[in-house]
This record gives sequence, structure tokens and C-alpha cells, in this order.
Amino acid sequence: MLRYLIAGFAGLVLMGCTTPSGPTPSPSPPVATATPTSPTPSMPSPTPTPTLNAKQTAGVKVVKAYFATTAKIGANPAKFTRNQMAFMLIETLGGDMIKGNLDSFLYLKKRGYHEEGELVLAKIAVDKVGNYGGGDVMTVTVCQDQTRHRIVDRSGKVVQSEQAERPPFLEREYTVRKPPSEKKFRIFGTQPTHRECGR
Repeated sequence: MLRYLIAGFAGLVLMGCTTPSGPTPSPSPPVATATPTSPTPSMPSPTPTPTLNAKQTAGVKVVKAYFATTAKIGANPAKFTRNQMAFMLIETLGGDMIKGNLDSFLYLKKRGYHEEGELVLAKIAVDKVGNYGGGDVMTVTVCQDQTRHRIVDRSGKVVQSEQAERPPFLEREYTVRKPPSEKKFRIFGTQPTHRECGR
């Protein structure tokens, strides 16, 4: 859903408006990119190129894992309890990102909505790994192709109030951090770039 739900659409509790834990460093121009392979309906699969170092590859991997998790929950929010959703999200998210995503899925569940179609990661770029509070931090930029992704109600009808404000393509930056007390990278913040992509 930084993905679609967290993309700033009316009616949802969106992460685009949530401030990540701690300041998000201004991203430097991407120095390496990951080019996607052919996506599958459930999870587009961009693959890092050899130009990425180990930490950058780990950053891209956690963003891909986040999309896979949210695709699974979004396909059938009614299937999961609040605790189950939170347990799944905490694997790839940290700080306020957990609550923001959780609130979005609970919004869908309460109204009997779910996601259908593909949310394709058209392009991924990652900047240099920096230092944040003694830990590693990087910005992963994703161009999301949302042209085949939609929110529908119980009968399978598209919810026009949710679709109306969704752009066909959306570029977002994800702040990926590994605090010094942790062993893996997680996403701690996100924001739209307001740049066009995928056109």
C-alpha cells in the first residue's frame, strides 16, 4: 500500500502524512538502481543489479518484502485480526509506520473493502548508505504503477470515492534504517516526491 493506501488518498489514515521516527535525511541523487523483472499479480519483483552493495541490496529487499506483506493483507483484510496484521507489518516496518499501515487496513476491513489487481514497482532507486544515530540509513525511491490496482467493496464493485484521487503512477521515498540496536533494516518513514514517474 506506499503502496496505494499510504499514497495520500482521502478517507484513509495515510502514511504519507505521518512523520517518521526521527528526522528523515534529505536524499542525495540515487547512485544505483534496481530494475524490476516481470511482476506477478500478487507481488511485482524488481531485482537489484550487481551495482548495489550489500546494505543497499538489503534496503531494496525490505521494501519489496513490505509490498509483498501489504499485498497479502490488502487482498483480504477481513481474514486477519488486528494483532495478526501488526505481527506481519512489524517485520518490515518501524516507528509510526506500523500504526499508519495498520489503521489503513482496519479502515478497509471495517467497510468490507479489499484490494484487487496489481501494484507494480516500475522502478527502484537507492541512494548512498549514511549514518543515523549510529546506525545505517538510506532512501529507497519507488515508482509505483497503480493503473491496474483498485479498491473494491464486498460485491467486487470499484469504490469510486477511493479511486478518484489515485494517480496512475506515484513516486515515493522510503526511509530505510537499521538502528544500532537492531540486526536488520526496516522502513521508518515515507513521503511522496511530487515528481512524475512511469510516463
